[in-house]
Amino acid sequence: MSFTINTNIAAMTTLFSLTINQNAMQKAEQQLASGYKINSAADDAAGLAIATKMTNQITGLTRATQNAQDGLSMLQTMEGGISSIQNMLGRMRDLALEAANGTATTSDRAQIYQELSQLQKEIDRTAKSVEFNTQVLLTGLAKSGIVFQVGANAGTNQQITLVVNNANLQTSAAGLNLSAVLKNFNHLVNSGSGTIASQVVVALSLVTALDKALSSVSLFRANVGAVEDRLNFAISNLGVENNNLSTAKSRIMDTDMAATMTQFTKEQILVNAGISMLAQANQTPAMVLKLLG
Repeated sequence: MSFTINTNIAAMTTLFSLTINQNAMQKAEQQLASGYKINSAADDAAGLAIATKMTNQITGLTRATQNAQDGLSMLQTMEGGISSIQNMLGRMRDLALEAANGTATTSDRAQIYQELSQLQKEIDRTAKSVEFNTQVLLTGLAKSGIVFQVGANAGTNQQITLVVNNANLQTSAAGLNLSAVLKNFNHLVNSGSGTIASQVVVALSLVTALDKALSSVSLFRANVGAVEDRLNFAISNLGVENNNLSTAKSRIMDTDMAATMTQFTKEQILVNAGISMLAQANQTPAMVLKLLG
């Protein structure tokens, strides 16, 4: 064993180890305090880059989920209006069948028309008033369809489209086409010019028109319901994807508290031991002086 005064090799070696242990302890302390394993690019550049991409994807998935939920709310509002119109058309069909019965008088049919007229007006009012976020839904909302962005990225495979073909549920519109036959029925029963036979014929033509209208509305409702179903599945799938990505990101970014606490305790012990050893190493030159004395 050699003793020197100008260069304290033992102190230098101890200080070097102490510095390494202090840095490791500070890093573990930062990880415990922040909850993140990676706090800067220096900690893990590749891991941080991957985690950043995952964060963007997770944010996009969260927004896509909200989009799908908003779309579902819109379609539920739309279907509620369609259901009301469907029920009113069904009632109109019952009235038309009643008017077509030979036991009904002209006076009966005139009263039936009054209810038919009120139902017609209510169908038109409903079609014009059902809206979502200021968009009226049942009077020809969009020719090309309603597009719901349900993915975190761009592209048609990230979208769900409700094809509405400019659907309009007003009684004068092509889809229902009831105004003319109702007007004809009114003329025959209220003008006094129509015979009982002609009144029955026009009542039956109204039944036929209502059957077509009901078929059109039912088809539209089924289309809306099918897209609602897709949106429900999309929301479920987005939740699973979001959860999986969040778990993967957590493995990269988040601190393993138990393991890091163990590491911190180890480094703390080494630092304390290093400080003691450094103090002892710094006493070596004094020991040499004693030998010289």
